[in-house]
Amino acid sequence: MKRNLGPWILFFTFLANFVFGFGLHLYLRTALFDITLHFLGGLGVYLTLYQFVSKDFQKVPRWQFIVLLIGATILVGVVWEFTEYISSTTIGTIGGVELIGDLRDTLEDLFMDILGAVVGSLIYPGLRKRRRTS
Repeated sequence: MKRNLGPWILFFTFLANFVFGFGLHLYLRTALFDITLHFLGGLGVYLTLYQFVSKDFQKVPRWQFIVLLIGATILVGVVWEFTEYISSTTIGTIGGVELIGDLRDTLEDLFMDILGAVVGSLIYPGLRKRRRTS
């Protein structure tokens, strides 16, 4: 199996979320922190999905494969936002930090998830030729 940074990016993103976001209150200090985590989350999900499904879709044209992975990453981002909403209505806050913002914040989060996936599609599969089996 090829080495892939996707799972490591996701691990770092979750760790940074709890340690820096909730523990050191970076969510309250700067909006850039949340934006960065969503970008890294989109990138990490894209790269992780690429690693796990690339062998199953070898005969699919590369552009369709990329669209599929970006769509799957968007789905993960939407599910994450629903999870934030449900958590905010049941839990409320963690360390004084609201778990979800307003509509603008949600749309910015989803945009950064998409941007992370698009960047992933440009830097990872775009630089490596996919092997085709005959």
